[in-house]
Amino acid sequence: MSYMKQNRGFHGQYGEDNWTPQQRMEHTSRIETRLENDEKREEGAGDGWLAATESGEVKHMQGEPNAAALGGPGQGENDIEALRRNRIEQMKTRAAQRQHWTEKGQGVYHVLADEAELLKRLAKHERAVVLFSSRSGASHLSELMHAHMRSLSVAHFESFFGHLDSDKAPMIQTLIEVSNGPILLLCMGGKVTGQLAGIDRSYTAEGIAYELGLQGLLNFDDGIQYGKSAGGCTTATARRAAPQSDESDDYDE
Repeated sequence: MSYMKQNRGFHGQYGEDNWTPQQRMEHTSRIETRLENDEKREEGAGDGWLAATESGEVKHMQGEPNAAALGGPGQGENDIEALRRNRIEQMKTRAAQRQHWTEKGQGVYHVLADEAELLKRLAKHERAVVLFSSRSGASHLSELMHAHMRSLSVAHFESFFGHLDSDKAPMIQTLIEVSNGPILLLCMGGKVTGQLAGIDRSYTAEGIAYELGLQGLLNFDDGIQYGKSAGGCTTATARRAAPQSDESDDYDE
C-alpha cells in the first residue's frame, strides 16, 4: 500500500501530466509536416485530372476525363471517325466552292467578242487567264494553245479562261506585241496585271499550269491530269515537242 501511494506520488510530481509536448513526443517535425501537406494536396487533386492539349499545353481539368473538352474526338468517337468526319466536311466545302465557280461561268473555255466583254468578264472573276492571239493568222501553235486552254479550264475551276482575238482588240494591240506568237494575259482583281509570252510548241498544258501557278493564277498540283496534253513540262524542261492536237476549236461562245 505504501508503495502504491509512493508510485502515485511519483506520477503526480514527475508523471506525464506535468510533461511538456516535446517530452511527451507530441510535437511534429518539419519533415512530417511537409509530408502531411503533400498528402492533403494529393487528396485534393484527386477530383481533377491533367491533360495535354494539341498545342502542348498542360491543363488541370475537373470532373471525369473528357476528350471533347480538349477539342479532340467527341464522346464515343475515335480518331478514325473524327478524320472521316473532317474529310467529309472538307469535301462539302470544296463542292460548294466549285458550284459557286460554275455559276460564275468558270470551268469552261470562253471566246470573248471584244475588249468591252473582256473588261466585263474581268470584273466578275478574281483570277483570269486570257489567250490573246490572232484568228486571222491561225497556226498550229494557236490551235495547240486552244487545246491547252480547254484542258486548263476543265482542271482549274478556280480561274476563268478565255480567248480574245487580237484583231478585235486594237487598244490592247497598242500595248502588247503579238507578232512573236500567242500571249497569255494574266488578270487578277479585275485588271490585267501581267503577261506570259514566249510560249512555243515545247509547252504542255501542265507546263503552262506550272507557270500560271507561280503567278498565283491557279492552284497548281503535280497530281492533276490534263487529258491528251498532260505532261511534265516546265520552263526548265520545256525543250521537247508537245504532242500534236487534232481537237477542233470548240470553246464556248
